[in-house]
Amino acid sequence: MATDDNHSNFAAFAPALHESSPLKPHHFLKLLFQPRQFFSGRFGLSAKPYVLLVAWVYGMHHVMEGLNRQLLRFETGLSESRELIELIAPWPLFWLVVGAMGAIAAVVAWQVGGWWYCLRLRWSGAINPEPRLARLIFMYSGFIYTSSNLAFVLWQTFRQSDYIYAFEDENKLAFLFLIFPFWAMISGYHGIRANFKVSRWKARFWFIALPCALYLINFAWLVLQLLLWGTDSAS
Repeated sequence: MATDDNHSNFAAFAPALHESSPLKPHHFLKLLFQPRQFFSGRFGLSAKPYVLLVAWVYGMHHVMEGLNRQLLRFETGLSESRELIELIAPWPLFWLVVGAMGAIAAVVAWQVGGWWYCLRLRWSGAINPEPRLARLIFMYSGFIYTSSNLAFVLWQTFRQSDYIYAFEDENKLAFLFLIFPFWAMISGYHGIRANFKVSRWKARFWFIALPCALYLINFAWLVLQLLLWGTDSAS
């Protein structure tokens, strides 16, 4: 149940010496299957090393998403060149670039994404929500899909010769990862309900319904591009 004082509830996220990592396997399983307990538990979620790691993974994920979009634009004829991606396609250089740019993207996500998360909390009925607490829920719930995507690309690193070959690999396992963004939305919703006084239906709209709709629209546009490209290629 949400507390009356968002600021006092933030103390539950403060690190303590005796607390274990929130990223340990059994804690990560709680994030997946018992998000209310995860976000209500004392796992030292605000401990700086864990926050930096989770934010960095979030940043790297979005850098890779940008590279994927650029490759898709090339594949569908919307872009005439992929020279930059070809330059960084070898795995050592790829991970160096993604790691460096991911650190920058992490700062942007923490500030801008966290601000948007707080704004939606206000629109859901939370009064003066603690910004850092909101950002922690935002980052840790997002870790569900950002870490799964990163793990998949790491796995591809040992299977394919470079990043472009990995992108072009028609691996059916990739479709399994489509569920994780929805999983993260639901986890974040439960984290919010556990820590803030919000309207249930408003929170469901701002943190589940609207993000799901935007994700599905984006996915539908992606499928449409691929279908149009396939039609042009066949003609």
